[in-house]
Amino acid sequence: MGFLEALAEISKYIPAVEKPARRPPLPTRLMWTALVVILYLIMSEIPLYGVVQGQQQFDILAQMLLGMNIGSLMTLGIGPIVTAGIVLEVLVGGGLIELDLTKPRDRKIFMGAQRTLALVFAALEAAAYAFGGALWLGGQVSVSTLVKLLIVLQLVIATLILMWFDELVRNGWGIGSALSLFIVASVVKGMAWQFAGPVMVEEGQYYGWLAQVILARDPAILRLRLPDLVGLLATIVTIMVLIYLQLMRVYIPITSPRYGSIKTRIPLNFIYVTNIPILFVSIVVADIGVFLQLIEGIAGRESLAYKVMSGLYAIVAPPHGLLDAASRGW
Repeated sequence: MGFLEALAEISKYIPAVEKPARRPPLPTRLMWTALVVILYLIMSEIPLYGVVQGQQQFDILAQMLLGMNIGSLMTLGIGPIVTAGIVLEVLVGGGLIELDLTKPRDRKIFMGAQRTLALVFAALEAAAYAFGGALWLGGQVSVSTLVKLLIVLQLVIATLILMWFDELVRNGWGIGSALSLFIVASVVKGMAWQFAGPVMVEEGQYYGWLAQVILARDPAILRLRLPDLVGLLATIVTIMVLIYLQLMRVYIPITSPRYGSIKTRIPLNFIYVTNIPILFVSIVVADIGVFLQLIEGIAGRESLAYKVMSGLYAIVAPPHGLLDAASRGW
């Protein structure tokens, strides 16, 4: 039995959502889809037992793209599930593991292995967060081992629930992909919070741009590591450009000698995009941030490992606005 077969065999003992015997009507599928998104948003606001939410700050963009909310049940977000899928796709696509995904048996092995591997990654990432002290300021070594184990258990169970949500939607009970819906919900929530979040982060500075304009009577054209007018306008322009490029078509002329040299044109999309590369980069940035906190909790900020990792994180983590980019010397 190979490695993937062993993982697929283990997945048989992991509860899964079965496909419906008959395709549910559209209103039922819409109801299940909406319910899954609502439950995800609720879970993202439920704090982990043993952790005060918001004690640590991680890259905001990576959190939004991976559906994460540090300190809550969604601390890991969809990261372990997406990571498992990317790793297996790279291994299969690179020929390191022989699987023909066009065959039902091999596809079943792939899906089973992905489910098991997602929980393995969830356990490893959760252990790094909990035992590395990444969820507490200064590492907080006073936290008991039992509490840390409970945190790992909570995060693994939360990942399993997300897998069930995805299977529920993907197997025909809902519409589309639950993971994509989680990303959309997380991004929309994050953008709304950055636009109008009324929380005061420091004296005279509110987190949301609109809150800063209304409550502090400040146009907030440029702010350091806080949402500002320049960032809002850049976001609007970026969205418009992406929509324009997505709607563009390139017409390829073809001729068919078989039918009397008939000429026609085939429309092709100008760009073919997927969110996988962005998710992969976000996972890398998030993991580097976790290891940075892990090293800080174990070796301290004066260690060589911390300095190397912090330098790497400063390079790969995206800047939060023009002032932040200028402060880095970009």
